[in-house]
Amino acid sequence: MKTETKIMLVLVSIILIFLLIFFLYLAQNRNIRDLFLESEKEQKKIIIEKLLKLHDDSLLKTVNDYTCWDDMVVFTRTKSKKWGKENIHSVISSFNVNYCWTYDIDQKLFDFASAREKDEKAKALIPALCFKKLLKTRFISFYLRDQDGIICVSGSTIHPTSDLEKKTDPQGFFFIGKRWDKEFISELEKTTDSRITTVPFSASNRGEKTPLRTGGRTKISVSYILPDHEGKELVRLDFVSENRFLGRLEHLQQIYYYIYLFISLLIILLFFLSLQRWVYRPLKLVSDTLSSKDLTLLKGIKESRNEFGTISELIKDSFKQKEMLEKEIEKRNATEKALEANEEKYRVLFESESEALFLMLRENGNIVEVNQSASVIYGYTYEEFLLMKWPDLRADTASPQPGDKERNISSLLDYHRKKNGSKFPVEIITNPLVLQGRDLVLAVVHDISERKKLEDQLIQAEKLSAVGLLASGIAHEFNNILTIIKGNIELYMTGMVREAELKSSLNMIIDQSNKGKEIVSNLIYLTKPLASYQGVVNIDGIINDVLLTQRPLCELEHIEIRTQYAHHSKINVDPGQIQQVLLNLIINARQAITPKKKGCITISTRETNNKLEVRINDTGIGMDEKTQKQIFTPFFTTKGAYARDNLGIKGTGLGLAMSFTLLKNNQATISFESEKGTGTTFVLLFNIC
Repeated sequence: MKTETKIMLVLVSIILIFLLIFFLYLAQNRNIRDLFLESEKEQKKIIIEKLLKLHDDSLLKTVNDYTCWDDMVVFTRTKSKKWGKENIHSVISSFNVNYCWTYDIDQKLFDFASAREKDEKAKALIPALCFKKLLKTRFISFYLRDQDGIICVSGSTIHPTSDLEKKTDPQGFFFIGKRWDKEFISELEKTTDSRITTVPFSASNRGEKTPLRTGGRTKISVSYILPDHEGKELVRLDFVSENRFLGRLEHLQQIYYYIYLFISLLIILLFFLSLQRWVYRPLKLVSDTLSSKDLTLLKGIKESRNEFGTISELIKDSFKQKEMLEKEIEKRNATEKALEANEEKYRVLFESESEALFLMLRENGNIVEVNQSASVIYGYTYEEFLLMKWPDLRADTASPQPGDKERNISSLLDYHRKKNGSKFPVEIITNPLVLQGRDLVLAVVHDISERKKLEDQLIQAEKLSAVGLLASGIAHEFNNILTIIKGNIELYMTGMVREAELKSSLNMIIDQSNKGKEIVSNLIYLTKPLASYQGVVNIDGIINDVLLTQRPLCELEHIEIRTQYAHHSKINVDPGQIQQVLLNLIINARQAITPKKKGCITISTRETNNKLEVRINDTGIGMDEKTQKQIFTPFFTTKGAYARDNLGIKGTGLGLAMSFTLLKNNQATISFESEKGTGTTFVLLFNIC
């Protein structure tokens, strides 16, 4: 586009801006006028509403005065025409109303007065629905419309003089009506300084908004709705008045408009002449110089001390810089070739790596690059990898994803699945990086199948060692039992045992035999799961059953038992086995509390992550790290072999080991938290039904 055209566009744009400002000014004035009109309209509406309400209130006050009157109550019963003519018909002349209706309690009209003679049609103007409303509200005010115009009606129930609040049963009904004739409307127009138009409503157009014709921008229009006896729209009164101040303001604004237009056109003309002299001519010389490369054309503006003089100097310098730029481009081309060579070198290193390498997007795990080793290990082609996400490789979708923004993972173990479906363990080392403006994660995947095999062999060796330790413990325990039995039998065979001591020796033999039976029974729990009779039970009931036997013992030892249950905690377990587990844990908690000192055992249940958690907390002596590592080891006890506690209960070192096995049989887990000197908390987790 030529500079001349651009300058013309700038000029046209300036003209449009001036016009826009002009029209914005007009719009602003219009908004101000509209706001003023709206304010005047609101004030006018308030005045009209107060005026009409004053008229309605005067009718209601008149009705109230006549309906709280003992003589009026008598009138509803006697229906004396003479009394009505003397006392009721005078309302028409006294209060400038047009109609009076008097009804008895059966809603029958027995007295009617009208300012007109022989106005029989007006007798039946009061709707039957008004009586039902009056029985509830005691007062009513509404409007009627007939062929002669609008009638404002106010009515009330009739009560004795003493019942000013009208709480007693009504004795009759009394209504007065004021007809809005031409004289009344004319008086209302003078009072409101408005022209009034009535717009009647019918069943078809009720609720519609009929637009008002104000007749000009300086007129104020207000509408007022007159309701019928049901509260529906009956007639709309349109009040339209002329605002003289707005008329003068409109004339003054027109004068300002013409002055603004003249000044705007003058400014545009001066701007155009200045632009032609100081901008367009120098720009044309610069354009001709650049197109012809003839620097002599710049002599006309070279000595100017303005922007165009600077431009002429810059044009000279540009020719010198052109040569320098060409040399710089040659250097950059050489640099790009070197970068391509480095990229190829790193590509060779990436592909030659024996481990599987993956580049993936940090935000969603989309794989964007893999090496050849990944295809060899997983069995997928390069193209198949690019269509996959990192979670597609994992055998367990719940395992963490490298590069997850919520975690800072550098190394993790996982299981992946090959294309043929086989599952294998992997070690993953990740490193987040930014490449070409993208947040990526580099993952190095190492197949650790062989290492896993060696670890399994090591675990098996440790298991065999544990079995040997278990056998040694069993042999030691049974050796103690057999020694006691053998010693008592040998003592008996010497004949040196008296009859009184014989019974004690036999009881000792029976006691040790039962102890051996108990060890064997517990070992069966540890090594071979027993038959499970599972059912849906409430854990709270099982705990309460165990506490029936343990609470009295705890009270003897000054130990307080507290329970906190989560309601509706139902699990599918063998209740006998879980009862045995809870019994072992409560006994351990009781024995952990120092004798003759007050302590507390707290048993609580709660639901968390679709699991039922049972916590057994004691305020005992707690455990050190060495003890914590061995508490589930069979025959391990902190009280010594078969030592008795303060109530004579012996320990075998099999309680926690047996509890671990029983919980495993019921698909439950056990863990603990303990600190020396502060107590221990065991946590059981069950699956909720």
